Amino acid sequence: MIQAALYVTASNEICGFKVTNHGEGTVCAAVSILCINTVNSLEALTDCKLSYCYNRDGGYIECLLPGILNGADEPNAALLLRSLSLGLETVKETYGLNLRAEQKPHGYKLIQKKTFLTFTR
Repeated sequence: MIQAALYVTASNEICGFKVTNHGEGTVCAAVSILCINTVNSLEALTDCKLSYCYNRDGGYIECLLPGILNGADEPNAALLLRSLSLGLETVKETYGLNLRAEQKPHGYKLIQKKTFLTFTR
């Protein structure tokens, strides 16, 4: 089953996400498109710094916006992350996606993992 986590700050702002176990099929494709489009939109439409990891073969993507995590006001990025949340909630209600919110500690950052690629902009 697809697992999705939205990372939130202590003030309940979404500061990132992680999605695992998405592979083939319509639901997996929908979730993948939502996540990839969010990362692409964050890069193209905002000036915020972001870090993300993904597995080229699919099944794993994680993205974090350190600025939001550390209290910066990033309204465009926040809107894009809320849009992702709405899309994932719709998939959850329609297809049974396992979605939860996780609070990430101050100063959290993605670290490079052996089989994944890490990008920081």
